[in-house]
Amino acid sequence: MAEAWELNWQRLPLEGVVNARELGGYPTSDGVQTRYHRFIRSDALVGATAADVEFLRKYGVRAVIDLRGAKEAAGRPDAFLGDDVVTANISPFEVNMAGTEMQESVPASWVYDRMFENRDAWKRIFEFIATAPEGCVLFHCAVGKDRTGILATILMLLAGCDRWDCLSSYVPSRVNLMRLPFFHDFWDKECTDSEREHYDSRASTLGHWLDRLDDEFDGDVRSYLSWCGVSRETMNAVRARLLD
Repeated sequence: MAEAWELNWQRLPLEGVVNARELGGYPTSDGVQTRYHRFIRSDALVGATAADVEFLRKYGVRAVIDLRGAKEAAGRPDAFLGDDVVTANISPFEVNMAGTEMQESVPASWVYDRMFENRDAWKRIFEFIATAPEGCVLFHCAVGKDRTGILATILMLLAGCDRWDCLSSYVPSRVNLMRLPFFHDFWDKECTDSEREHYDSRASTLGHWLDRLDDEFDGDVRSYLSWCGVSRETMNAVRARLLD
């Protein structure tokens, strides 16, 4: 009988991390599927238990990208996965999106526009992935929804997944986060309409980012990454991690 970490999961069975999910198993335009045990999208590893750390190591995680702002990451540091796991803190959006002032003052589309335009961050992120050790790359922000969702989308598009599978990977975050008592109670009892736009994972929110990709780059994620300064060699190396 296979051990749990040898299996292919949709949502990983972790104790203290509720939104850790695979990018494996999606169909591509080449008629193949994205590979399991290559990329995990997740919420922050702050609550990861010792059992979670053991699972992630045995699952193959050898690199972690923290997409939170520097102050966010320092204030709530990830669990330590081991000296042989390389890490990077590169944020496509430095403001703490959980802050009240963010929820009340700007629409989610503004936040996604700022991330769309952060070319330097995406260049650095992709260069890190391309040179990461062999194994699985885990990437996360605070709750694994917005910054994480866009990186997941870029990776999936680069592999040849379509818009609808990108959206299907994005939408489950809010439901997964309801496993957290605080999130569940806040959503049900205290959340304002403007806050819901940020805490939710609506298809229309990611759709705004995808529409910009369509309008400005004819939907071609390689052209977008090239605009960000990512070389063709780096794109190919990252794509190979998800497919080969």
